[in-house]
Amino acid sequence: MNRLTLDPVSRSDEDFLITHWSDPSIRRFLFDATPALPGEIVQTITESIRDFATVGYGLWLIRLAPDRQPIGAIGLRPLDDLGLEIFYSLTPASWGHGYATEAAGGVIEYALGPLGLTEVFAEVDVGNTASAAVIERLAMEAFATVQGCLGPMTRYRKPATTATKTTKGASNEPPQ
Repeated sequence: MNRLTLDPVSRSDEDFLITHWSDPSIRRFLFDATPALPGEIVQTITESIRDFATVGYGLWLIRLAPDRQPIGAIGLRPLDDLGLEIFYSLTPASWGHGYATEAAGGVIEYALGPLGLTEVFAEVDVGNTASAAVIERLAMEAFATVQGCLGPMTRYRKPATTATKTTKGASNEPPQ
């Protein structure tokens, strides 16, 4: 990743995440349009800190590399009994610059490389065309449609055998 750095979230990121995840345009798909609850966001940070210490993954803050300004969040979390899914959100001012594809590519490389996963999943609301485009740019394959809170969702997967086909030059180090 040339333009971005990814840092595991810490307690000092609470204000950014509460503000970011309270934005209705972010909550529309990522949280099924439910209201933001600061206590739940703080709990998510606590769980992420624990998960990084115990299993090597959680939630990263996406920052622009030159000034380290936070522009979003990306993470890995369990998806039903399938495995881990990648999820992400960017501030609206950061949409359309390829940041989601760049950050997600780095996390997927980490998950399928050093973390040792055999595949990574994603779940995208049918109406979320921007996220579907990101997932498709990363060569994730659609394999199922399931019912979500807002309607149908497409499930995607990326097996380890195809991990490097579209993200050449990615490091096997944890995303930074």
